[in-house]
Amino acid sequence: MARSKKSDISKCIENNTTKVFFLDKNLIKENIEIFKIQLPRKTSLFIKSSEGIYELLQFNEKHRCFFIENTVCSNGKIYVATKFDPLYAFIQLLEVNCKNRAQPIDQLLENKTIIFSDFLKMSQMRLIADQKGSDNLKAFIFNEEKVLKWLKIKFARIQESLKQQKIIFSGSSSLNFVQSTLNNDQIENDDEIAATALGIISEYISLDLYEKLDAFYGISEKSKEPISQKRKSGVNEKEPDSKKIKTEDDDEITKENKKSQITSKSVSKNVAKLEKAAKGTKSISSFFAKK
Repeated sequence: MARSKKSDISKCIENNTTKVFFLDKNLIKENIEIFKIQLPRKTSLFIKSSEGIYELLQFNEKHRCFFIENTVCSNGKIYVATKFDPLYAFIQLLEVNCKNRAQPIDQLLENKTIIFSDFLKMSQMRLIADQKGSDNLKAFIFNEEKVLKWLKIKFARIQESLKQQKIIFSGSSSLNFVQSTLNNDQIENDDEIAATALGIISEYISLDLYEKLDAFYGISEKSKEPISQKRKSGVNEKEPDSKKIKTEDDDEITKENKKSQITSKSVSKNVAKLEKAAKGTKSISSFFAKK
C-alpha cells in the first residue's frame, strides 16, 4: 500500500476552531452576527436576522468528532439555531425590574438586549404586562396572571408539536404489545411529553413561575405516581380473560401429569411380572460356559 504524502497528512489534523452549525436556509444567505446576551434567567447566544431572532443552542456530547472533507474536526459540538420569541426575554426583564412599578421599555434594555425590541410590537407586550401612561412612553408593569395565561398557550403548542413528531419518550412501546398495554404506554408517553414541554419552558422563566405552572398541570405529581397505578385500568380490563387462560393451561398440565402417572404405574407392574417369571431360570450365558 502506498504511503500517504506529508501534504495529505498535514490536512488530516485535529481542528478545534471549526464549528458545525445547523441553520435555516434563509440564515445561510445572510451575513449573520452572533450575540452573547446575559438575561436574568440564563446567558445565551443569539442570531439577529431579517427573519427574526434565533437562539443558538449548543449540544455537546463526549467522544465525538467530525470528518469534514480531508480534515478531522475534534470539536464535536453541534450548534442549532431555533426561532426565539422575544417575549421570553421581556418576561425575565419585567419580573426582575417591573414587578412593583411600571418602567419604560427603553430603560430595561441595555447594550445588546436592544435587539429584542426590534421584533416586538407593543400589542405583544400587553399579553404579559399592563401598560401605564401614554403609548409614546411605552411603560409597562409585570402582570403575573397574564404571563401564566400566555405560558399555558405556549405549553400547549410545544406539547402538540412534540406529539406531532411522534417522539416516544418512555421507549417501552412495542408492536407486539396488546392494545390495552399500548393505551397505557400512550398515557405514560403523554405524561413524558408534558414534562418535556414544561422543561423547555423552564429554561426561560423563574422558579416561581415554573412552580405555579407545574402546580396548574400537576406534572410533578403525575411523575411521582407509581407505574402500577397508571396501568391499573388496563389490567382490570384484561383480567377475566387472563384468569380463564391460566385455568385452561392448568387443566392441560394436570391431565398430562395424570397420564404420566398411569403410564409409570403400568410399566412398573409389567416389570414386576417379568422378574417373577424369570425366577429359577438360568442366564443364557451359562449354556456357553466351560463345564
